[in-house]
Amino acid sequence: MINAKVLVPLNLRTGKPEILPNNNTGDKFYSTGETISIENSLIGETYKDINVWYKLSDGGFVWSGGVENVGFPIFTTVPEIKFDEINQELFDWGLKDFEIFKIWNRYETFGENARVAILDSGFAINHPLAYSKNVSGWNFIKNNIDYLDVIGHGTAVGSIANTFSNKLVSIAPCASYFLAKTKSGRSGIEEFIDALIFLSKCDTIDIINICYDYDSNDENFKSYESSYMQAIELNKKKIIIASAGNYTDKVEVFPAKFDAVIAVGSIDRNLQLANDSNQSDIVDICAPGVNVKYLDINNTNEFSNGNGTSYATPFVTGVAALLVSYARKRRPEISVEDWNISDIIKASIKQVAQSRIKIIDPQKCFETLNSKIK
Repeated sequence: MINAKVLVPLNLRTGKPEILPNNNTGDKFYSTGETISIENSLIGETYKDINVWYKLSDGGFVWSGGVENVGFPIFTTVPEIKFDEINQELFDWGLKDFEIFKIWNRYETFGENARVAILDSGFAINHPLAYSKNVSGWNFIKNNIDYLDVIGHGTAVGSIANTFSNKLVSIAPCASYFLAKTKSGRSGIEEFIDALIFLSKCDTIDIINICYDYDSNDENFKSYESSYMQAIELNKKKIIIASAGNYTDKVEVFPAKFDAVIAVGSIDRNLQLANDSNQSDIVDICAPGVNVKYLDINNTNEFSNGNGTSYATPFVTGVAALLVSYARKRRPEISVEDWNISDIIKASIKQVAQSRIKIIDPQKCFETLNSKIK
């Protein structure tokens, strides 16, 4: 479901879109400036040179020339989760070892009122194990509402930050998630850039999660680096978190290499850098990314386990969502960017003996933020 703003006075069509004099068959009208809820889009017969129609949540239709802001995220109220009702046996090792449950309990947040955009391959919204009460999306490849994931990567990433079921509980299950489908083939880089430009105009998004990386030295992608950086800069007031990539050596990749981005590497349960985690100095923080539970589009009964910086990144995103939620609850009059949450995350490092790995410390993140709030 998405929202759109009415540009011109609109008549609601109650039947299948077709050409009629003045398109005037319904008995309900929308005035300029109203907001309408769109369920999906379809290609129909041309009306005034525009052949895309939008089906509304009430079953009627309006034509695309009469609305704007189609695709902007909308967020619904998430059902309340009570701490004492959560079964800690459902926690993956990252939540257990990094004691996320203590943050939930002490700071009384599951991510409520934090709003996250995940730029990826979409989401399997109809998967039996999917937690979809707080998910909306948009397809930036086809420019329509169909953000169904057919690759599986976006579903895996989204589920690590956003799941609440009888088989798995994730980090920030009460945050709201906008699943931007930007990947369907090998690259998708132009769609990533388009989505970032789009989100820069959307002040309802706090956090952007990107789990695809492009080698700065690869000639196929190098020409896009400047455009990508500009799109990132347009969102500099947001918290941008990106995977550093699965490499066995030091590789500078974008968007992770950009200063405005939190670049995420992967560690195992022994707090050791994963064998396939980028070794480069661009890595700002590491998080659980080995043997991590995720929602698998090919497995409808159980969660699967996987490795990679794409699994570590949504862990950091979930922590960021909890921080945003807490700050917004305590001091709603102060904008999120004023808390410098990106800097807090980068500076809050878990100390590990004889190791230079920079590992995220969620408890320290909250201690730092809480000291600023007080």
